[in-house]
Amino acid sequence: MTGPGYTANFENLALTPDEDLTLYLVPTPTGPELTFLAHRAMAIPKLSIHLSDNTSAYAFDSSTAEGDSHTERRVSRSAGFEINGLQLTAGHRVALIAKGDLKRLYFADDDGRDSQYSLTVKNRMVIRDRIEIGQTQPDILTYTLTYEEELRVRNLLVDANAQAFFDYDPAFIDPGTLPRQELLAALDQRTIPLAIAYEPLSADPNRSGPLSLRPAKGDPIGKRVFQASLHHSDL
Repeated sequence: MTGPGYTANFENLALTPDEDLTLYLVPTPTGPELTFLAHRAMAIPKLSIHLSDNTSAYAFDSSTAEGDSHTERRVSRSAGFEINGLQLTAGHRVALIAKGDLKRLYFADDDGRDSQYSLTVKNRMVIRDRIEIGQTQPDILTYTLTYEEELRVRNLLVDANAQAFFDYDPAFIDPGTLPRQELLAALDQRTIPLAIAYEPLSADPNRSGPLSLRPAKGDPIGKRVFQASLHHSDL
């Protein structure tokens, strides 16, 4: 499914002869909602959501002791999220939902048991700098930096009758007005603890159709921090 600013997919669907699968893809103003219904005990397929580029512009004084300079910077960011690895029993559902207004990703199931997921987060950032060096007749330099990373958490625990969420915007480094060498160092030395928060399951497990997850009004009922394995492109 493709919508404004996103794509949503089910992957690695395995069917036995004469088997039916039930999938729900629901577009909403805040992002896509995916639900998979298991008709037998099985490992879930991969549920994924990709959010397309969000571009920001910055202008700042980048002068050093060696001389005056001014930088105009454009930053394009995109992100992808995948869940899999969950063993689901017959008649139960799992959901992956993006809430663009909250910059938040929700996932949960209605199996009624503690669950373990694998979560993958993919970040991509393209930074384009236009640098004017000098004042009267400035020299113009342009740089483009593309940075890609993949974060993986395995055995991510979600308690029975709870929904998990991940605030994805802080997972990015904000390049802002960082000088180029500081930005390169920050990307190269990056480590990723992923904070997963939990709320009571908002969906009715007895209601058929998509597993609709809605943000709770109160504070989270818990939080766990997972150290993700990080794989990134060479800078």
